[in-house]
Amino acid sequence: MVIISPMKFLYKALHIAAVVLSLAAGFVSCTKALKYVDEDLLDIPFIYDIPIDGIPLTRASRMDNLNVSRYALYGMRGKNTFAKNVILQRNEDGTWSQSENISFPAEPVNLYSVNASFAKKNAGGIMDKVSMTLAKQTFTYTVPERAEDQFDLMYASSIGVDMSANGGDTGLRFKSALAALNFIVINKMDGDYKIIVGGISVHNIITSGTFTFSTTESNSGTWTEGTTRGKVERILDEPFVVPTTRDYLVDKDTILLVMPQAKGTKWKTKDTSPVSIAEADASGQNYLKLLCKIQNEQGRYVLGTENSYGEVYLPVNIPKIAEGKTNTLTISFSGGYDSDGVPLSFSSGYDFVVEPWTNGNDEPEDMEF
Repeated sequence: MVIISPMKFLYKALHIAAVVLSLAAGFVSCTKALKYVDEDLLDIPFIYDIPIDGIPLTRASRMDNLNVSRYALYGMRGKNTFAKNVILQRNEDGTWSQSENISFPAEPVNLYSVNASFAKKNAGGIMDKVSMTLAKQTFTYTVPERAEDQFDLMYASSIGVDMSANGGDTGLRFKSALAALNFIVINKMDGDYKIIVGGISVHNIITSGTFTFSTTESNSGTWTEGTTRGKVERILDEPFVVPTTRDYLVDKDTILLVMPQAKGTKWKTKDTSPVSIAEADASGQNYLKLLCKIQNEQGRYVLGTENSYGEVYLPVNIPKIAEGKTNTLTISFSGGYDSDGVPLSFSSGYDFVVEPWTNGNDEPEDMEF
């Protein structure tokens, strides 16, 4: 874990000089009024920037991997809540703004945060449900189905932190709440086939869960997986030609984010007793769907067309998926199944070979009429 010590700017009652720092040097500070409403509230600094613990599962197109620009803060002191879903947002000039003033007590408190609003979806946030009571601190989350809608969900907590004693360091350290799947693929088909992939989806994985913050350990908690199964998918920006040597199908910076969960059950189908995709869905069995174009050595499309993709279904073993980890699966492409669970045929029967004319004898024969 790499954490750069914060530059600490103290703010005084009714005025604060806000802060900067953490993942990279050179963050710009901002000034913001702070409201004090309690005699026990003293001059306490506040660090806006929160370090990331370890290497996050950042999608480069969604979030700078050295920067968290928006998060929500929840603060509890004894039997009271002094900060409830306060949204802190980094401005374009590097300064910070917040949805409401925060009065930090000069005594140990518990802080909780996620890198997006705790507000419900219908209020413009991304969280399905939040329950932050003095007895229990949880939130429920559903991973978006489409890759372009996914982002790194991160969380942080600080149990019993006294900000007046440590120069305003909240003790919050963001950690990735989700997991990820990545894929390596290799063309193992017999013959000179060209395989072009335009998209991939993983089916019948758990898509939601409830996270419970630890009551004793900072920056820690556990997921309880839900029961709803669904899919995650990505349509590739550019068609991918499957090589004859191993290569990543989905780039490391654009992996599929998934909910942490137990090992799945693989879809099983046989040539002699096919099991359809509909049956696999009903049983919650895991499989991949690839959007493919396949050409034989003559350039003829045996799956899909020049302007459209066909579908190839593949059974897959989804291993146990742990929070903050990436599981990389290898696809050895040597064919696949259709939606009925029947093996796809890519034989030469699509082409006709015509033998050339040959003479039965070298010498002509006389014929009588």
